[in-house]
Amino acid sequence: MPANKLARMATAVVAVLAAAFLCAASAQAGVVVVANRSGAKVDFTVVPLKGKPEQRSLAADDLVTLPADEKLGIAFDGDGTPRRYMVPANSIQYFCLKYGRLDLTQLAFPAVKSNPLPVGKPQDAVLTVPVKILVDQHEPAVRQVWEKRLRNRLKQASDIFERSCRVRFEVVAVGTWQSNDANVDFSRALRDFEGKVDPAPAALAIGFTSYYKLLEGPQRVGGTRGPLHPFILVREWPNRVGHVELLQILIHEVGHFLGAGHSAEDTSVMRPTLGDQRANARNFRIGFDPPNVLAMNLFVDELRSRPVRELADVRPDVKACLREIYKTLGESLPADPAAQNFLDLLDQPRFVAPRQIPQAKSLIDDAQMVVRAVVDAARQNARLPAAPAGGGATEGTRVTGDDLTELYIRRAAAAARELPADRGPRAFLLGVGIALDDATLLRDVPVLGPLWRQVEPDGKRQERLAALGSPTVQGRHDLAQHFAVSCALTALAGAEAAESAGVVKEFHDMYAGSGFSYRDLAADMAGVAFAGRVLDKKLPLASVAAAFSAADYLPNMGYLPEGIAFKKFVETYGSAGDARFQRRRETIRQGILSLPGYRVPTGG
Repeated sequence: MPANKLARMATAVVAVLAAAFLCAASAQAGVVVVANRSGAKVDFTVVPLKGKPEQRSLAADDLVTLPADEKLGIAFDGDGTPRRYMVPANSIQYFCLKYGRLDLTQLAFPAVKSNPLPVGKPQDAVLTVPVKILVDQHEPAVRQVWEKRLRNRLKQASDIFERSCRVRFEVVAVGTWQSNDANVDFSRALRDFEGKVDPAPAALAIGFTSYYKLLEGPQRVGGTRGPLHPFILVREWPNRVGHVELLQILIHEVGHFLGAGHSAEDTSVMRPTLGDQRANARNFRIGFDPPNVLAMNLFVDELRSRPVRELADVRPDVKACLREIYKTLGESLPADPAAQNFLDLLDQPRFVAPRQIPQAKSLIDDAQMVVRAVVDAARQNARLPAAPAGGGATEGTRVTGDDLTELYIRRAAAAARELPADRGPRAFLLGVGIALDDATLLRDVPVLGPLWRQVEPDGKRQERLAALGSPTVQGRHDLAQHFAVSCALTALAGAEAAESAGVVKEFHDMYAGSGFSYRDLAADMAGVAFAGRVLDKKLPLASVAAAFSAADYLPNMGYLPEGIAFKKFVETYGSAGDARFQRRRETIRQGILSLPGYRVPTGG
């Protein structure tokens, strides 16, 4: 899926869940997960810090999620010995036998403070996630039949999630899509679904494909890409899979949406292999394992407290606890990659947008003048005759490719040079970023979008794109765009935020399937470095206007790897915080700073 579409979808998920949160309840934010591993039913009393004690019973091998403030009292009869424990919120407690007597033991994870929830809201503490359900053209039933079937299945799944982690899933839209019969691999089928479906007005689109021939590669019955990813694809008619198995598959994938990983417990719905006929047992019960119940509750509480886009956005104490939960799950399934994938998602870099973007009318007017200069240059260039075939452009002929990028940057600098000295550099960088950007990603970002659209309304954008042609860096248009947009981000948000935005985009590309590109990142970093020199006046606009050459400011990127898949990146570079990744990043930075444009002239 294109990175700009992925970013828009992620923003939409945050917006929809934030809106749902405003209707959520003010209530106790923490939980205690109590599991019964004693082999028999246990009767106990829940003693909250505030409120009345409550009698509870827990069947053997079952678990319950109890709301808690900072602590919660649990009292029971330990085979003739009264026992009472004060246990911390956001913890896992097990009833078990110690020396032949019933007791309570804690599975230790790092402490997590309870999130304060807004006051003055209704007392219902359940977060509602709006869902769109869809079927493809291979669904054999008429809409009235399949819609009722899938609505009922999601309702059953929602009831289980509501009991486990205080979140419900509600169908707000129903639709269809045309799946590509050529996609016999499940991963390609998921990408096809992502590319053809818009989850709006929901936060999550769940597709049910009835195409039988997804046979190549692992025999997957459902899939998504991780927490808050707005797409889940499920195989609806696998051979010998009944209703309970299909319900399991749906719950399993929605569990991933809420931060649950794979579990080694063979009774957990998060076990790696479903469709294993286990659901056919008479006493079968669909349920989660305790670590995943705690993980989902922590993640859902984060969703309640503020907008969260992904695992990496959670609070440090929550992140520390989730990290230990995923390590525990991974140690029990050493050959399964799911836990490591979730750990990597926790360490994914985050773009911290500046709180305020310059919105001065003078900056908007100045940047518009720079963009007009680029458009005028594009139109003048288009009127020139084409260069002779097999030869480069000569004086009086049309320039293309890398030469076109250099022409635009020079003309932009010449225009900005006419402005007051304190306004020209920033207007130049913002104008170049907008003038060479043919994507809509930044126009859709809440912090940047309003400024982007004020500088260039939609109608003017269409006029520019019609004239622009294809400016390139080292023969690639995308590298020219990365360089220019990073110039603009540096002018508006600073070098650190601009470079972090480039890193975040590459990680999103990697998770979306197109792969991590060090070439794109190098172009981003070169744009940041170039903009820094312009802003601190070490590179006068007059010099840029007279003699800008891409080779002076952008390194040779042909040797840098790109299209790096998630698994390969983890094996080679670890995560964003890994020393191997940081070393590669620093090598690129030093290569940029060694270029002629960044060398400090010496006197003689």
